[in-house]
Amino acid sequence: MVDNGFLRLHEVRIPRTNMLMRFAQVDRDGNFSKPPHDKIGYGTMVYVRSTIIGGAGKYLAYVITIAIRYSIVRRQFPPNSNPKGAEVQIIDYLTQQHKLFPYLAATYVMHFAGLQVMRMYHDNLKRISQGDMSQMAELHAVTAGLKSLTTEISIEGIEIARKSLGGHGFSKFSGVIDVLVDWIPSQTYEGENTVLYLQVASHIVKLMFGRKSQSLAPSSGFSYLFSQNDSKISPESTSKDFNQLGFLLSCFQHRSRFVIESVCAEFSSIMKSGKTFEETYNDLAVDLVRMAKCHSLYVLLAEFMKAIEQISDQQIRGMMADLFSMFACFMMERDAGDFLEDGFLSSAQIQLCRRTGRRLLRKIRPQALVLVDAWDFPDYLLNSALGAHDGHVYENLYKWAKKSPLNESDVADGVKQYLLPLMKKGQEKCGIQGIRARL
Repeated sequence: MVDNGFLRLHEVRIPRTNMLMRFAQVDRDGNFSKPPHDKIGYGTMVYVRSTIIGGAGKYLAYVITIAIRYSIVRRQFPPNSNPKGAEVQIIDYLTQQHKLFPYLAATYVMHFAGLQVMRMYHDNLKRISQGDMSQMAELHAVTAGLKSLTTEISIEGIEIARKSLGGHGFSKFSGVIDVLVDWIPSQTYEGENTVLYLQVASHIVKLMFGRKSQSLAPSSGFSYLFSQNDSKISPESTSKDFNQLGFLLSCFQHRSRFVIESVCAEFSSIMKSGKTFEETYNDLAVDLVRMAKCHSLYVLLAEFMKAIEQISDQQIRGMMADLFSMFACFMMERDAGDFLEDGFLSSAQIQLCRRTGRRLLRKIRPQALVLVDAWDFPDYLLNSALGAHDGHVYENLYKWAKKSPLNESDVADGVKQYLLPLMKKGQEKCGIQGIRARL
């Protein structure tokens, strides 16, 4: 157990039934019994990490909602084909879509993956109550990796969305700055992200070197590391393949396994040269973090895919599948080197991936407003003049500016008392008054 604090009581008797003895026990004679598993004390931390995964999607959704609503209202530049025509909604510029839509997809990826992980947590809680501790280590690794990955993606997306608002993004009236300031610390909540990635990597290294595949359930998120079902993607693959969930997931699974096996092989080689485990671990720490990120992204996509398969409404299921494909193509294009490194994908296939992603941007454009409105955030929660549901961006900006305490009077309080005397003193010191008099 880890002591995070202490409480000192004087002449106070605490009944044994009030001593929070769910796992650790103190008998009537005062004898202490340890919990059945060393990591069981982290149960609350694992729970909080599970909530953060879905929470990352929600915080990102706040800002994406604001950015997409504003991008629909804001117009800039008439089309070249009709210079005197109406200006274009900036949401129709592909660059704006490329900024926002992958992170719009990420809000749903993280939301549904968070629900799946929460189910894993409650399932594990039932196992623990029955004395089964077999899934503790895996749940710890899964939540540590996904908590780190989702908070990184959400903060990255919030900042990109802020920039998509132009100068308004810096304004407190946008509502974005408050979200950004509130959510940035999530990278250290319940464990700093780099440290958590290294814990995931440690679990993977133990699995790979111990070759404990027989102890993994078929449903385990790590079982693919010991599966024989892995082959090169056919060079005849088409852009349609990059819109198939199973195909995309297999690509990320292969990438993760390739990176893990490469790092673990180098780990083994360095240790054979005479270095200790700790020295080797530090030498490869950067690669171990990369390894954990690759695995966590595969798990994130796998959990979202499970959620999609449970959706009965075909229209909604199709929309979620498009979001899955676009997000996967976006991440694959960004990390193209990993997929090209061992020849799993060719440069031509990466180009197919890129074209599929661009096509999906245009496909999702008509649904963008529906997808953000589906979050059903009330205006008071968004607290944004730019993202209110009525779309009255400039009317709201003017109204909010009028309500600002700084604008309650023509001249702010303190100007006559402090600022004007200071300015007059400075002018006299510089001889400005004398020059003006001569003029």
